[in-house]
Amino acid sequence: MTNSSTAKGLLHKIFPILSLGAVIIFIFQIITTSLIKKQFASVDLRNRIVGSRVLEHKKDVSPYYYKWVKEDGDKYLDLYDTPYAAVNRNTVTPFFLELLMPVNDFSFETVSVVWFWCEVTALLLMIAGFYHYQKDREIHFWILFTGFVVIGCSQCFTFHGIAGQSYIFYALLFGILFYCFNKEGVINNVITAIIFAFLFLLRPVAIVFILPLLIKKKWQIISLFSGLLFLYFSVEYLSGSLWIWKEYSHAMQDWGYEYFKSAVSFSYEELNYSSSIEGSSVIKTSPYWHISEDSSVRGLVYRFLQVKLFAKDLMIITIAGFVFLLLLFRKKIKSMDTSALFILSFLLYFIAELCLPAIRLKFLPFDLTLAELIFAGISLYYINLSKPINA
Repeated sequence: MTNSSTAKGLLHKIFPILSLGAVIIFIFQIITTSLIKKQFASVDLRNRIVGSRVLEHKKDVSPYYYKWVKEDGDKYLDLYDTPYAAVNRNTVTPFFLELLMPVNDFSFETVSVVWFWCEVTALLLMIAGFYHYQKDREIHFWILFTGFVVIGCSQCFTFHGIAGQSYIFYALLFGILFYCFNKEGVINNVITAIIFAFLFLLRPVAIVFILPLLIKKKWQIISLFSGLLFLYFSVEYLSGSLWIWKEYSHAMQDWGYEYFKSAVSFSYEELNYSSSIEGSSVIKTSPYWHISEDSSVRGLVYRFLQVKLFAKDLMIITIAGFVFLLLLFRKKIKSMDTSALFILSFLLYFIAELCLPAIRLKFLPFDLTLAELIFAGISLYYINLSKPINA
């Protein structure tokens, strides 16, 4: 028996112990995060819940320009919003706010706790999915180590849980979409179209994932996707809710102007309104208090070059990034399989995400963690250690 085979056999024996260690570390980290989370008002989830309540109960008020007044009570109070900016901190789409309507009237503490455990569940589902489709024991260990330790114990995921963010749910949807892209059949096409429509309505820049569908001529999925969007916006029009999407578009443009007018940290200005929100005591300090630099394209350009980029400028940069990437792979695109096209589309999506007019704080671009999740999982199909999903 060679030394390499002996070493490999020894590794196979200790992999279960190491995997168990990774799970234990993750559990400890999640318990710690849940305790820290109680100190804050889930700063990002809070503005989404308030926006959803405004959209549902204040029919003629924009959920993107709403500003709290004392008469509204703490139900509509976003502790971290500033009264000095034209827009509030709500940057998610109207569809996102509509999805929150069934739960927005529950106490915020209840919603916050449930949301946190849903985030943890989404990560576990992704780990389980990657684990299920890999048969090699060595790869099993690295999936568990990457998921539980590298991702689950990262500062990004910790802040994600504390703030009540939603990127992990997008990552889960991307994972499902990748799986569905590589399957055939009517039922699978319907599921693919539904997931794609959800992603587009949640993150409009996800439209770039139509690229592999067009190249592979999956017209049924494209037709179903287009039909679902037509149905949704028809309902919005007939119910008189289409104006909210226009408000969303205007608000995202205004975000760019407010960013430079009020400085990078304006979103986290503390306001001395109350010592509690909806009966729950909170420490009025943002969990981001020690993080000041913005790591988005706009933030980095302004920091190093003192050049102000607004929505139109960011759109030009995004398109330029798309063109560069497509030109780089122009000779290979037609011969790429669906999985490779999905990865290329994800790169395009990632460029668009970093160019959005939103703050990406230093050490906190959870999109990077999202990218880790997607690429760590998908790249496993490109090494000959297990059977890949059918292309």
